[in-house]
Amino acid sequence: MRRIRIIGLALVAVFAVGAIASASASAANDKCHENAGTEFQLCAEKSPTEAAFVELGSPEPTKFGTDGDQLVKSRLTGSLLGVASVVECQDIEILLTIEDSNKSTGTITFTSCKMIKPAGCKLSAAQEKEIIVPVVDELSEEGAGKIGDEFWGATGGPTKEGEPFVTLHIEAEPGKICLAPKEATISGSQWAEISNATVAKEHGEATALAANSEMTFGGNPATFETVGAIGNLEPLPSDTFGELWKVVKTT
Repeated sequence: MRRIRIIGLALVAVFAVGAIASASASAANDKCHENAGTEFQLCAEKSPTEAAFVELGSPEPTKFGTDGDQLVKSRLTGSLLGVASVVECQDIEILLTIEDSNKSTGTITFTSCKMIKPAGCKLSAAQEKEIIVPVVDELSEEGAGKIGDEFWGATGGPTKEGEPFVTLHIEAEPGKICLAPKEATISGSQWAEISNATVAKEHGEATALAANSEMTFGGNPATFETVGAIGNLEPLPSDTFGELWKVVKTT
């Protein structure tokens, strides 16, 4: 996989008030340099009344993500103690902070989660309700014309690649036997394609496929996928910039 460093996304951690409030028109004053090149910028219309595109995350951090929960099923598939293991969640919310146009950090929050396999196993009550995953990400190109984000865990802080995503807490259903460990950590990386990334749009979509997973679950190979596209990706709040945003190649 050829990684091209760019703006990041980051998926709903706690940030300093100043960083959270920085998604204002003044947070993106640098021009969007659209050229044929090998690096990327994430750009949006400067304001609702100014159509000129400006670079997000420069000179101040900018929030980016989904406008509320998305009813998109996600699935983690792997094995624990040699037994097939599957976890599914029904909703997802993404909130990232883009910094310096080449790095983003944030959180992905999964809600309404359930351990499908092994039989007799369940997630803790807290994680059935929601699983908050700190992430670091950067834009990259996968094959000809396919642009997306590659995500790594950030449980140890946004310092380097390779931090775990999250540890799941597993227990037996009442009156049943659970053939799984009490804890299982999810690590590795996941690439998600942004549909029509270079086309100016109001709401974007991203899809994660099992084929683009480089993950482990409890130390064993695993895959992650979204059953459908995650929609309404946009600069936040949505009334700060203009309606359109896009990814551009630059020198």
